[in-house]
Amino acid sequence: MRLKKPVFFSVIIPALFLLSAAAAVLWSFLVPDFSSVWILAFPFLLAGRGLAALSLSGAAGNVGAWLLYLFLSFLPVILWSGFQIIRRRRKQPVTAAGADLLLFLLALYGLFLWYCAVNPALLFPLLPEEFSVYLLSILYWSLLAAWLLLRMLRNGSQTGILSRLQLLVQFSAVLYTIYAGFFRCPALFSSLSAWTAHGRDPASFLSVIQSASALCLDGVLIGILACASRLLAALRKHFYCQEIGRAHV
Repeated sequence: MRLKKPVFFSVIIPALFLLSAAAAVLWSFLVPDFSSVWILAFPFLLAGRGLAALSLSGAAGNVGAWLLYLFLSFLPVILWSGFQIIRRRRKQPVTAAGADLLLFLLALYGLFLWYCAVNPALLFPLLPEEFSVYLLSILYWSLLAAWLLLRMLRNGSQTGILSRLQLLVQFSAVLYTIYAGFFRCPALFSSLSAWTAHGRDPASFLSVIQSASALCLDGVLIGILACASRLLAALRKHFYCQEIGRAHV
């Protein structure tokens, strides 16, 4: 059952923000040097280090590392092809579209990205390892999100498309909320601590203003997403009433 939008944005989102802030406090004790860069780059960094260790373990390990490298690079295409095969065996229509070409582009880019994850110093010798892989991972996740958005908008009626867009808006609000609670709040508290520790000097106070402004901006973006969700709900109701009216004509 879909949650009503006032409940979602007035109860679920604030509760998620508080939980994220509490999780950030707990996580700061477990991983003191944790950063937002670590989230996007973590899958590639972890797998890259594993593939590098496997490749250096011997001839068999090197062959296995290359096979895993190819598998990870073409994983989006493999998963989508498997999904289509399952649909065909169940005698359901295969839903191939031009947007699926993005998956092949993603696989080709994955060959480059995973190789750089194994050897990050080859491409960006002057940048930190995590930051270089982070820069490359942004495009990877962007291509994947673009494919998902195009697939969501392709099939279905007007009400179905609006419903998917509304779900996407809600998901974006969840991501912004987690980011605000998990990263913005600790940054603000850290700036306040530094400001009080340095005798409340103007330079430290500027850092407090910057952190507070960033947190307020996230709040504004979440509010905009809430308005967009309500607008999509109203449009969906309008088109649904039109479809019902045509059905009775």
